[in-house]
Amino acid sequence: DTPAAERFKLLKKQNLVDDYRQWFEGQLQEIVQRFEQKMHGINPKLSLGVMPQLGSAACVAMMKYFGTAEAPAIIDNWDMYNGLGFTPDIVKTIRKAKSLNPYNRCVTWFRINSYQPEYIASHAYHAAQAGDGYSSWVLHMLAPRQGKHRAGYLLPGEHTPQEYYAAYAEANAAIAAQTDIPLKPIKSLVAPLADLDRITVPNLRPVGNGSGAPQMLVLRDQQVIYFAAKAGEEVKFEISHLAGKQRPISLQYIVYGPGKQQLRNEAVNAGDKTVFSVTPADTGTGALVVTGGRGGLAWYGVRIHSSHIGLLATPRTYFFFNGNRTLYGVTTPGEISIRCHAKQMLDGKFNDQEFQVNDTKPFTFKMTDSGVPFTLRYEKPELPKGYYLQDIFITGKTVKPLLLSDGPERILAAE
Repeated sequence: DTPAAERFKLLKKQNLVDDYRQWFEGQLQEIVQRFEQKMHGINPKLSLGVMPQLGSAACVAMMKYFGTAEAPAIIDNWDMYNGLGFTPDIVKTIRKAKSLNPYNRCVTWFRINSYQPEYIASHAYHAAQAGDGYSSWVLHMLAPRQGKHRAGYLLPGEHTPQEYYAAYAEANAAIAAQTDIPLKPIKSLVAPLADLDRITVPNLRPVGNGSGAPQMLVLRDQQVIYFAAKAGEEVKFEISHLAGKQRPISLQYIVYGPGKQQLRNEAVNAGDKTVFSVTPADTGTGALVVTGGRGGLAWYGVRIHSSHIGLLATPRTYFFFNGNRTLYGVTTPGEISIRCHAKQMLDGKFNDQEFQVNDTKPFTFKMTDSGVPFTLRYEKPELPKGYYLQDIFITGKTVKPLLLSDGPERILAAE
């Protein structure tokens, strides 16, 4: 009768955590064995698989029992997914899978547009030689008519599908001939800034007295954050690459002063943090444009030490959940909505109106007036089994740009 949230405390109190874990893993292994026997009873040649290879009890059980002599299991590891390339850790991953079952076939899997083509042949070759092959996600990235792809599926820079096909051909030829390709050290990709010619730096109106400590906004994709600028006064910025090795693509950012005068254009390497200041020549509104890669690649933190800021949410902004947060703005006619990805859920409040968002139910609030302060808060609820919270999308379909701030006295609003 012990509530689920209290069970671990009870096990710990009674010194039964290890016993429970052993029992639980034994139960999982029995389930996996029954599943394997049932499936291979229907078709003895059916290869079962695991994607991705993890260290969880369920994954270990599947790697231990899925493979047979007649139907080897396919074990897909994602160690190269994010652009790190072939490393000694991949060899350890493969050895772990094979130590659990000699009939495991280990395939290293990587995301195509996390790599420039010059590295594909070398790293695909070494991944295949260390295990039982390589795999790429997703071939749609190599389709022609690149301009028709969604942002997250575009190839980096000006590279073409033909360059990637040539690199794959080189790797495959070396694998077939059993000739060597030296391992080529990888230089991290830099996320490209897109559509800079379409970004405007309007003169925005400060709302509030500018008091309150600047907060770290944790974001994904390309974002525009406006800030109040005064001629000859420094504005301090902090930009942190928070994804680290999980998304080793470098951030890129550009800072504009009033009138879209470029003040700085730099990159931030994976796992690094940069702190810098700029001194605008004029009074008005400046803008920070920053990206961790389209399609939700690296997530990053931004803190701007200006009196007022405005994160552009028209047409959309993308938060990475790192804790409960309250955002502030002023209304403009139109709609504001908030949603999350599949198997995600959040609780929220727009002013006094409480709501819950899940993967099938966004929240939308219609604004009919202008210039009225509002608050938008999102929180992590008690999540049902199988749910989590990571990706939060806020969309403004409004007459004037919808801007969000980190403090009630630090708001920027469209004139």
